[in-house]
Amino acid sequence: MEAGAGAGHDEARPHALARLGRLRPRAAGRPRGDRAAAAAGRAAPAPCGLRRAADRRAPGCTRRPRRSGRPRLGRDRRGCRRRTSAGGGAVVNVERPVTIAVAGTHSTGKSTFLARLAHALRRDGVEVATVADLAEQAHRTGLPILHSHSYPSTLWIMTRGISEELAAWPHADVLLVDRPVPDALGYYLAALAYRDETPDPAAIEHLSALAHHHSTHYDLVLRTVLDGTIPIGEGRDRNHRYRRLADHHVERVLLQLGIGHELLPADQHDPTLERVADFTLDRLARTSSVGP
Repeated sequence: MEAGAGAGHDEARPHALARLGRLRPRAAGRPRGDRAAAAAGRAAPAPCGLRRAADRRAPGCTRRPRRSGRPRLGRDRRGCRRRTSAGGGAVVNVERPVTIAVAGTHSTGKSTFLARLAHALRRDGVEVATVADLAEQAHRTGLPILHSHSYPSTLWIMTRGISEELAAWPHADVLLVDRPVPDALGYYLAALAYRDETPDPAAIEHLSALAHHHSTHYDLVLRTVLDGTIPIGEGRDRNHRYRRLADHHVERVLLQLGIGHELLPADQHDPTLERVADFTLDRLARTSSVGP
């Protein structure tokens, strides 16, 4: 099945939202996904949303060919897509760009991966906008983050992220999001688990609904996989227990809210970068070929 806007989203169920506050880490020894395939002695399948793009590449090809002839989207000088009115005048019609988001716990390569993807797309003449991790901004305003996360700080990060994404819509062919909206909910639940606090069901339901509905705007969501053998980056939080909790709860939020996503293991950044770039360019080509 091809990843698309809203792909993998089930209808929000009240009991699923209520369960988010009571999640606990999965018991050790229960393989799933790629680990289950490895345990059975077979290769894990390519991510479903990227498989089609990967299959088109020539055997042995390690570099995506430059696509200088890709159709460009019509934009006015402000970057908005244009359509023609019945009277022949240009009417600004803001549409959502192709949106790729990367979620996951800190120091797992999200920002580095997105920077490389942005460079590859710009090399093909694509207008790229980015929304960066907002935790540092929240901290500068005086809001608590990481294991001190609160409902107000989580809501601030989620709504600020939505605002920055929407502000980028008129100005880009592609939008890259470092920490999509559901990521903040995962971090909040991890903070509650870290402090051994019981979440407010109404607050969790509110944040869950916000994360679920806004995630329909993501064409592809990737989730990094924590590798404890890789050193934490300089200047990053070194609370290993909270880092593991964040990894667990970000995963559980995506699963419980039915948000389809692909895994981004630390040792698979290069091949995933190629497949995501192809996926993005193909989606752009289809979008630009559709008339107003």
